[in-house]
Amino acid sequence: MNTKNRIKKTNNEEAPASKTKGYVKWIVGGVLAVALVVAFVIMGIEQLAPKVVATAGDEKILLKDVVYDIYQAEVQGNQTANWQIQLGTAQSTSDYWNMTQDDGLTVAEQAKQGVIDSAVQTMVLYKEAKAAGYKATKDEKKAVKTSVETMLNSIPAQKKKEIGIKKAQLTDSALKTTIVNRFHNDKLESFEVDEEGLRAGVDKNEFRQYNTEYFFIGTTNADAEDASAEDAAATKEKALKKMKEIQTRIKDAKDWSKVLVKTEKSEDENTEASTEKETKDPNADLTDDDVYYSDRNFIASGDAYDDTIREQIMKMSNGEVSDIIEGEDGYYIVRMNDNNSDERYEQEVSNAISEAKEAKFKEYYAELSKDYKVTINNKIWDDVTLGSYLVAY
Repeated sequence: MNTKNRIKKTNNEEAPASKTKGYVKWIVGGVLAVALVVAFVIMGIEQLAPKVVATAGDEKILLKDVVYDIYQAEVQGNQTANWQIQLGTAQSTSDYWNMTQDDGLTVAEQAKQGVIDSAVQTMVLYKEAKAAGYKATKDEKKAVKTSVETMLNSIPAQKKKEIGIKKAQLTDSALKTTIVNRFHNDKLESFEVDEEGLRAGVDKNEFRQYNTEYFFIGTTNADAEDASAEDAAATKEKALKKMKEIQTRIKDAKDWSKVLVKTEKSEDENTEASTEKETKDPNADLTDDDVYYSDRNFIASGDAYDDTIREQIMKMSNGEVSDIIEGEDGYYIVRMNDNNSDERYEQEVSNAISEAKEAKFKEYYAELSKDYKVTINNKIWDDVTLGSYLVAY
């Protein structure tokens, strides 16, 4: 009896233990499931939450807020890159963006800092402009609409989705920038500076401008290392012969821009230009297609024309036409249209006045922005590399 009671008691104690173990497993599994759901929700919220790239004071600057500035910086940067490639100072667009500048930053890093600076300035000045009653004009809205459509068409769809670029947001950013630019210009005009003193500080003789126009035939191939003395002489002889013909034709010509009769070529012919030059009879006389015409305005310290003929040209009287002049790179015929133009001088005076007003604006903005301490959110901003972030090369 006692044995049975002990056995029965033992059985009664084991049953509850088994139920508790299953209950614990259920709780643990439930907690894990809830944790996973919460994790996915948090991840989703992070993906959907606006990406803050910086704060300025109490204001947040979102990634989508600086898209307009990034786009403008990349368009301008790529244009500069193309220009430097033509000059031979950059091998490629990528090479340009990675060039290290005097401050140790690359072009891309400088532009990136400029984007943040521009975004903060736009935010601060827009508040001032809005308080002063500035609103976008009808023409400004029209121009912005065209600009935004161009931007949206050029930004890859995946990038638009990734950043959350919307037409309304871009339009708002572009309109704010447009209003701020007008506010900035109006503010500059309102500043008073000593214009007469600034004018007196610009040397008129230093910026005396000479306005000329000229015909030119190059002879640089005559100086090529593989050119024989006979070939070099022949090249110069043909160029001189053509120049003498031009000299006769311009004797009574008032409008030099209409003297040359160029051969009109189709698109196919232009694409084969290099082949045509190679197959052209080397003994053939030069044509008007081999003659270059242009105007050229310069100051004494500039690099217009080469050193061997610049001084000679500067001594010419107004309306005077030179004889055929041999420069380092070819033959010239030059006409002096104005040997004492003040165009460059007035431009330098204007630049000095603008710089003085910009200095005043800089002081004005420094006072406005002193309470806006800028903090970069590197977690987001480090993923942005200018050069091809929005605009492809």
